[in-house]
Amino acid sequence: MQAKYFPLTTILHANYKTDCSWAWKGLQKKLPFIKANSRWRVGSGTKIKIWLDVWILGMTEPPTPRQDAVHSENYIWVLELIIQEDNQWNSILVQQLFDPETASLILQMRLPTTTEDKLICNPTRNGIFSLKSRYINSSCPFCNQHMEETMHVLFTCPFSRAVWMIIPGGSGILAGVHSNIATVFESWMNAVRQKSRSESWLKLAMTVSWSIWNEKCEVQFQKKKANPVEVARKAMSFASYLDGLYKKQRDRVVARLPKTNTLHWKPHVSPFYVINCDASYDKNTKLTGIALVLRDFAGNWWGCSIKCYAGVKVSEHAECLAFSEAVKWSKALQHTHVVLETDLQ
Repeated sequence: MQAKYFPLTTILHANYKTDCSWAWKGLQKKLPFIKANSRWRVGSGTKIKIWLDVWILGMTEPPTPRQDAVHSENYIWVLELIIQEDNQWNSILVQQLFDPETASLILQMRLPTTTEDKLICNPTRNGIFSLKSRYINSSCPFCNQHMEETMHVLFTCPFSRAVWMIIPGGSGILAGVHSNIATVFESWMNAVRQKSRSESWLKLAMTVSWSIWNEKCEVQFQKKKANPVEVARKAMSFASYLDGLYKKQRDRVVARLPKTNTLHWKPHVSPFYVINCDASYDKNTKLTGIALVLRDFAGNWWGCSIKCYAGVKVSEHAECLAFSEAVKWSKALQHTHVVLETDLQ
């Protein structure tokens, strides 16, 4: 996201955009609120803009240059006010750029040796820094009665519950007890793996979840009037469409397979897991996509991972990236017996 929307600056200094993703629109909407209720704690000074950010202890607004300051516009980052060799404020420059009172406040601030700049919340009335206290008005766009949390938006909000009750089997989903969205999706995947739920059911459940979230974005950003019946109808229609596409593709693949009893892939012996990794490279756009699939010694599917890269020079580099991501994934999963497989000759 940084590479696309604010490659040369920080998120708080990014320019406002209209032609962007829902995720970035949501972040843009919150930025003025974050700026109004936060301040910077000076570390290295590389992320803090002198004249745009709140960073001086004892001040609640960005500073302004003194009236007789010369070329103050040439100084952008707080880093430029620090003598790097001594890790001290450049007192002469500070006194040239700021009025005596502001300069005094700056020179009284202690500079840490290795700490990065950090954005922190302004204190509440009792003097305690609290992120929760700042977001108390961030309510669900459907009901305006609860904080906008993922579990609430997708499952416990009256609107989302109305959608699920229309969906076949939706009441069973609402009956599940989960603490976060990750455990919900994990339980759905396990149900399919254990054959207690079908793949069609999984597609429908995931499509409904996406449809509710998409409706939330349209209500929030386009002021659309939400209708649970319409959301449920569209979700079921789209899930059915996906099922049809999958069936056609599966039938086409089966028709092309040679009539042979040869098993093309064999799982390794216990306790080894296998990560099949591959990369797709476009020499014209320099774009690369990699995909990883994890299976155990019994041939059971345990997960997958995908990633995209830009600026890859050659296809060999793309394949190396796939191997690198496979190694990182296996370490993150804490598997000690892993075999990496590819289709390279």
